[in-house]
Amino acid sequence: MEVLLEDVHRKYADMKAEERELYAVFHKIHAVDSTFSIPLIYTQISGLNQSIVVGDSLLGISLDKYLGKDYPLYKKYYYDWQYNKMDRSRIVPDALYYYISHEYPLPHDRVHTLLDYMVDYGKIHWVIAHCRGTSMTREMGFDEKRVAWYRSNEGYVWRWLLLNNALMSADRTMIKRFFQPRPNTLYLGSNSPDQIGLWLGMQIVSRYMENHPNKTMKDLLLTTDYRKILEESGYSPR
Repeated sequence: MEVLLEDVHRKYADMKAEERELYAVFHKIHAVDSTFSIPLIYTQISGLNQSIVVGDSLLGISLDKYLGKDYPLYKKYYYDWQYNKMDRSRIVPDALYYYISHEYPLPHDRVHTLLDYMVDYGKIHWVIAHCRGTSMTREMGFDEKRVAWYRSNEGYVWRWLLLNNALMSADRTMIKRFFQPRPNTLYLGSNSPDQIGLWLGMQIVSRYMENHPNKTMKDLLLTTDYRKILEESGYSPR
């Protein structure tokens, strides 16, 4: 633990750049929705526990989870598909995602389907990418090889979901397999990448916003009728 503490202090003596970027996005959201709470940000060492901690107007960042994919201790406790994202470049996008999704949660009055999670993930990441002035693929940290697979197989994946009635499924195990970092997506073969549900959600929301140029960022954040978003997006890959 002492070595971990020293390594964190050495690597993160200055975090002004991350702080500026986080608050820039938070202020942009607050400018369009005054009910959005800009959080107090703090850093901590969690003992390799939770990466991001969110509470009411609080955002905690566990710096010991972002020491870089080559950090020796990670290879002792994590798989490569886990520690590959434990890098400083992921602090800002991770912190933004978890805090904004906490402020604009999925409604608590219904059971949520795979489609709900797809579009919800997609809308939060669309907002983050829009506020940061970057592409959604870059904001998510997707490399070229992964994006090429997604694009080449998007139609096949969508047909699989429709044929198996998966979009309206609330099966938690299946939902996790389409979103969480893993070696692959079990249902789609050993050569498939993970987080395919996130890619599809990004595409649906991007099409929806392209087809509705009068919709604002606030409109999108407050919309929770995800079937309607899919229908009005016109999304149907081949």
